[in-house]
Order: sequence, then structure tokens, then C-alpha cells
Amino acid sequence: MRDRLATAALVIALAGRVAAAEQATVIVTAKDNGRTVSLSEGQELELRLAANRSTGYSWSVEHTPEPVLTQEGDPTYTSDVTPGPGVGAPGTETWRFRAAQAGRRTLRMEYQRPWEREKPPAAVVTLRIVVE
Repeated sequence: MRDRLATAALVIALAGRVAAAEQATVIVTAKDNGRTVSLSEGQELELRLAANRSTGYSWSVEHTPEPVLTQEGDPTYTSDVTPGPGVGAPGTETWRFRAAQAGRRTLRMEYQRPWEREKPPAAVVTLRIVVE
């Protein structure tokens, strides 16, 4: 009986670890441009993009009506220079999204100055998102 309980406890523990591993945050960068990213419902997607805010450029997300992904808060910016951001110093913008429901969506990010929306973006990153 004791062996059965120990085996059952081990199976439950391993199942919990597998489920936790499946829900790990998926981290992508501009190198993943054009890639299809598969997520499970509830899983987090973290998008890290090189940026240089001192030039006026920043990333923006193209909003779509598909509720497949929801943005989790505002993006954060981390300078590559310590201490603090220097003029002209590069950094990384980090965006977080949550897989809200099953479906497909194209996630398009544009890098441009907010006051120059009539000009084409300096860079575009596009990901195909599949939530199962």
C-alpha cells in the first residue's frame, strides 16, 4: 500500500512539472521575425526588441480585433549602458503578451517615431501566433 501511495505521489509530482514546463514563458526576438510561435492558452509570450529611445524611435504593436493575445501591461525599456541610459545608447524594449484563447493571429511590431507615422517604419517584426 505504501509503495502505491509513493508511486501515485511521484506520478502527480511529475505531471505537475510537465504542466509547468508546458506553460513556460516563450521568449522571442527580432531574429524570430516571420516565425510561427505556438502557445497554450494562458501561456506568456515575451518579445525582446533592440531599441534606442534616445533617437525618438520606439516599438508599437499593430492592434487587431482577434482576442487571441492580450498585452500584459506596458512595455519596459532596459538600457545596454550602465549606469542609466546615455545619449545614443542602445537598449531593449520588452513586451509581454498572454495567450487568451485558442486561435491564430499575426503579431506585427513597428519601429518608428510616433510623430512620423506617414513614413514607413524603420523596422518591422512579424510573428504568426497559434494558440491551442
